[in-house]
Amino acid sequence: MMKRHSAIKKFILATMLSVSIANVQAETNTEVKNIGELKSIASAQLNGKVPLNSLIQQKPLYGIGMTTGLDAEVLILANKPYVGGFRKMAYQYPLTDNPNISFLAYSYVDKWQLLTLPNEVDTFQKLEAYLPEIAQKMGLDISKPFPFLISGEARFLQWFVVDGMGNQLPNPQSSFVRGRYLGGLNDVKIEGLGFYSTKHQGIFTTPNNNMHIHFKTVGNADDAVFVGHLDNNIQLKSGAVIQLPAH
Repeated sequence: MMKRHSAIKKFILATMLSVSIANVQAETNTEVKNIGELKSIASAQLNGKVPLNSLIQQKPLYGIGMTTGLDAEVLILANKPYVGGFRKMAYQYPLTDNPNISFLAYSYVDKWQLLTLPNEVDTFQKLEAYLPEIAQKMGLDISKPFPFLISGEARFLQWFVVDGMGNQLPNPQSSFVRGRYLGGLNDVKIEGLGFYSTKHQGIFTTPNNNMHIHFKTVGNADDAVFVGHLDNNIQLKSGAVIQLPAH
């Protein structure tokens, strides 16, 4: 009888310990910060001028955003910035090594945990639905924002690249939207960074989505890189991988 009580006690303690560990993991999300807010885009309120280099620390910086003047897309992977935009109708990369930033969602991440996406998770909408499920399984608190990395090949994707403040008339937001460059890419290999949150629509995700992704193409030559905002439309090929912050 004593042995049975001892076994039960050990089981209860082990269960409590595992729950405690899970709770600690759930409370240690990588912090997501932001400079500026998307809902203030193309307005006088979005006029910050934070030098990118001032954000780089010993820890690896990951971020997505736009330069001051809203005329280039920014992607930062492990402290390396990728900045691309249009000049005189032609795409240029890189624009500058240390741009001033008006909008940025960013995190400092030391380690990532990787998994291959299921073949059926091959669109923007399916990825948005899958993220909270897998994030929770991997120990993240999905009530809090978190970054993620995605890489793989895409059959096609749609992109846009910002091109300035617009004329701000009659409406700053619609003026900004009209001023973007829009396009698509087929059969391309990409690396992307996104931020997921159910509570930051209009802050660092768009008003109708819970995630915001910037990407760069992967090629043989660094000067052939294309950087853009993923315009909510992508068809991934099998074998794409996703990474979430590790604890």
